[in-house]
Amino acid sequence: MNISSFCAYQLGSCSELITQLTISARIGYTSDNIAGKFIDEVEQISKMTMSLTKKL
Repeated sequence: MNISSFCAYQLGSCSELITQLTISARIGYTSDNIAGKFIDEVEQISKMTMSLTKKL
């Protein structure tokens, strides 16, 4: 596996995690505040991954 493939998998994983966090907040498993904080962190990781992908 090369770095580009890894980045593509990483972006997919970020999207899945955001979806799971959103669902967990909607069903009351986590608070909106906690889910929002994690979503912000995952979005930052996703942006860093996109930046790295563009530089490859």
